[in-house]
Amino acid sequence: MIMIVYTVDKESDMLEVSAGNNAENGIKPKLSQAWTGHTASVRNRYDRSFINQFGVHCSICGIEPDQVTDEVMARFEILAVKDGRTPSRAKQLRRDVTNAWNKQSETQPDWPPIKLTLVNSRPPASVSIADLPRSFGNDLELFVGRSGRKNLFDTTSLKALSLVSQYDRRQKILLMVTILIQSGVDPRSIKGLRDLVTPEARVTILGTLWQRSSEAANAHFYNLARILTQIAKHWVKVPEDELAMFKAAEARLRPAKAGMTSKNEARLRVLTAPANIRKLVGLPQQVIGNLDQSRPSVLDAVEIQSATGAILGHTDHTIVQKHYNQSQMIHASRRHYQTICELLELSASDAAA
Repeated sequence: MIMIVYTVDKESDMLEVSAGNNAENGIKPKLSQAWTGHTASVRNRYDRSFINQFGVHCSICGIEPDQVTDEVMARFEILAVKDGRTPSRAKQLRRDVTNAWNKQSETQPDWPPIKLTLVNSRPPASVSIADLPRSFGNDLELFVGRSGRKNLFDTTSLKALSLVSQYDRRQKILLMVTILIQSGVDPRSIKGLRDLVTPEARVTILGTLWQRSSEAANAHFYNLARILTQIAKHWVKVPEDELAMFKAAEARLRPAKAGMTSKNEARLRVLTAPANIRKLVGLPQQVIGNLDQSRPSVLDAVEIQSATGAILGHTDHTIVQKHYNQSQMIHASRRHYQTICELLELSASDAAA
């Protein structure tokens, strides 16, 4: 049986993770006596799970509960990445453990009185267009609002953008402007899109994206790099040797595969089976048949709406549950009651026929 084997690097005091076939290849994860007692005292099962994971890491490294620090927590986050988690999920695990730890520290008298720092998982907010010179705003709007019409000698391949795409491009460009400003660039010096594709700006923006992606391909950062390349090539028309730098960075950030993942494709493929399509088409009538037709309610309307939406592809039951609170249910009764009655009437007539 494949198991995860933990070993400790004595020089760096870091926990190394590898795959092994048996416990003889390394140290089998085990809580120390102190960590066993602390973990058992946690009442909430989710908090207990987080503390247990952290306790295994600390036990193998020889760190007792009263020796926990922010530095230890930072090492635990690094371990989570080595264990296969993405950087964002590793940071979220660190936040979950930190919250669980601080909760116990505040409520349990026998818990070490150590308050850990909760790291911020949110990226810095993008700069507002109002914080930049008007000339930059005008240039940005010309770029995202382009009509797509070309004159006889126009060599650009930029197409017109929908309103949704315009909003998306605008936010991505402002995000790259934010990276520049955070590096120390004066916002007043960014007067147009040209200032985003200078050699200095290129190194700052694309270098930051590469660092944030842990020097690996990343779909989101690839899209940002692609927009920057479009600006450099079609809007500012930088020299070919400089454009090659943008294209090289874009290629490094490009994921190996575009489109949906194999897992999502497999999930959607189920819906194309004829038998499943027949089930979906008959779902509204099946739902109506299971309702109490003498006492239709607003909840019945929501259920019918969900069943119908499953066919149209506009909604599903979880979305309805998420967006409908009690007050909206009461308001919905006025809008859906008539529809329920009509549907029920139709169902009854179909049954009679």
